[in-house]
Amino acid sequence: MKTLKDYHSFLEKTLAMTVRSSYFMSQPKLRELFSEHENLIFIANHSTPLSWLPTICLLGTEAVRNGGESRTPIGVMDKFFFQVPFLKTMSQFLTQSSVMWSFEEIKDRLISSSYMDLMLFPEGSNCFFGEPSEIQEFRSPRFVELSIMTGTPIVLVVHQGSESWAQALDIGESLLPFSQFIPSYVQKKINETGVFTLPLVPGSIEAFKMSCVLYKSPLKPEDLSQNIDERKSQIKEEAEKVRQLMIKQLHLLSQTQPSI
Repeated sequence: MKTLKDYHSFLEKTLAMTVRSSYFMSQPKLRELFSEHENLIFIANHSTPLSWLPTICLLGTEAVRNGGESRTPIGVMDKFFFQVPFLKTMSQFLTQSSVMWSFEEIKDRLISSSYMDLMLFPEGSNCFFGEPSEIQEFRSPRFVELSIMTGTPIVLVVHQGSESWAQALDIGESLLPFSQFIPSYVQKKINETGVFTLPLVPGSIEAFKMSCVLYKSPLKPEDLSQNIDERKSQIKEEAEKVRQLMIKQLHLLSQTQPSI
């Protein structure tokens, strides 16, 4: 499998094309994180549907600069992306898999591999139904369960600067006449939020800021209930705590005025 060093040229060139200036901070420092943890789970806010691109580019280039060049990155993308020829090629390149990783496959890899890091955007498609400046509800909270079951720490990644890559539209009842043609999940989210976030043609980002903070869940494998419903509730509650921490982290980042 490819290491971050193999991706470095792509990440560096893409970052230069999309971001004019950047600011990056990590607590602890990335070099320290890589030194102390064989595996990590990075979770990032989505912001806009395309904001994942500068996010992985800045995080990846900083990782290479700070001793992570030999680590193996993997990611998860929705199975939809593996069903469209062009998107499938991109998905295979970014996730290092020809199909969407299953929970068990990722768990097994994190347990059996060293210096492997997982990159996730847990808001998923919910980024289409809210303001780009906010962190939406996580569509999947199972990264928490993955962290607990494998003993892999989580790195909370928040970023700011790419919000102009989408426009949140207040649509609400305007879609009612077309509801029969809209997928049920989309209709449900629009009913909840009254918002649809329209992706725009990406422009050059004047200043892209990013903050990383290490998080370790207080829960242990033995703390998780054997009852499926209770277990899901535990995982969802812990994931919401993580989201609230990221919201605070993003607020602090917004107050940071670095010389960039």
